[in-house]
Amino acid sequence: MAAMNNVEIPIVNIAPFVIDGSEDEKETVVVQIRNACEGIGFFFIKEHGVSDEIIQKASSIAEKFFNLPPDSKNKCIKGSGSGYLPEGAENLSVTLGNSAPFDLKESFNVNSKLEKNVWPTDLPEFQNDCEPYFNEMVKLASTLIKIFALALGLSENYFEEHITPLCAVLRFLNYPAQTEEPLPGQLRAAAHTDYGTLTIVLPDSPGLQVSDGNEGWIDVNAPPGTFIVNLGDIMQRWTNNKWKSTLHQVINPVEGCDERRQSIVFFHNPNDDAMIKCLDVCCTTDNPARYKPELARNLRRNKSHKSRENGAEKGI
Repeated sequence: MAAMNNVEIPIVNIAPFVIDGSEDEKETVVVQIRNACEGIGFFFIKEHGVSDEIIQKASSIAEKFFNLPPDSKNKCIKGSGSGYLPEGAENLSVTLGNSAPFDLKESFNVNSKLEKNVWPTDLPEFQNDCEPYFNEMVKLASTLIKIFALALGLSENYFEEHITPLCAVLRFLNYPAQTEEPLPGQLRAAAHTDYGTLTIVLPDSPGLQVSDGNEGWIDVNAPPGTFIVNLGDIMQRWTNNKWKSTLHQVINPVEGCDERRQSIVFFHNPNDDAMIKCLDVCCTTDNPARYKPELARNLRRNKSHKSRENGAEKGI
C-alpha cells in the first residue's frame, strides 16, 4: 500500500489476469479491486504487461508534439474533443457547476472512432509511435472491465455488449511551465470527475490529487512501473453509487518551481447506444435505483461539451 496524507491508495498486482494465474490468485485481485472501487475509487496497478519500450515511445512522441511551434500544433485543431486542444480550450470546473478560470493545459486526443482523428503533418511519425500504446490501453482496459464484472458478482464478459464497439479516447496532456501567476482559483486541471467507465493514467511528475471524501486532498504519486486507475461517472451510475467516481484535480507547481508536467490518459467508455441503468446486483427494494436510465452518449456529451464551451473562440 502507498500511504499519502494518512489515506492509502492500494497497489494491485494484476499479473494473474495478464499471464493467466490460478483461480485463487485471480480472486485475490478481484477482492483488492472491489475494495478499492468501494473505497477511494483510485488504485495503482503493477505487472500490467505494457512494455517500457511502448511507454517510452509514446511519452517521447508526445513531448515532441508539444515542443512544436503553435502554428504546427494548431493545424491539428478539429473540435469535438479530437486532435489538438490548445491552452484555454477546456474548463473542467464548469462540469460540476463551478466557475473557475480555464485549465492551464493543452492536449492531443486520439479517438477510437478513426474518422475523427487528425494527425500532425509536421510530425509524421506521431501516429506510428502512439498507436502501439493505444492498442495496449485497449487490452488493459478490457482486462480491468472483466475484473470489474467479477468484483460485482457478474459473469466475466457481462459488460462486453455495452462496450462494443469500442468508444475510447487517448489523451496526451501537457501542463506548460508557469511563468506567470495563475488567476485566482485557476489550476492545471480543476476539480472534476471523469465521465466514462474507467481511466488509466501514466503520470510524469507529481501534481495529481484525489479527494479524501471530506475536505482534504491526497497526493497521488504513482510508484515506478505502475499506472493509476480511477472510475468514471458511468461506473458509479451502473453500481448505484456503490462504487466511487472520485473528485480529482491537478494542482499548480509549488512556489518557485515552474516545471512543465506531462501525462498520458486513456478514457474508456461504453458505446454510444448503451443504456446506462442500475445493475440488478446493485439495487434492492430497500436501495432502489438512484438514477433514471440514460444513453451513454448523452451522459458523456453533456459534460464534455460543457467543459469546452469557452473554447468556441478557438474553433474547438
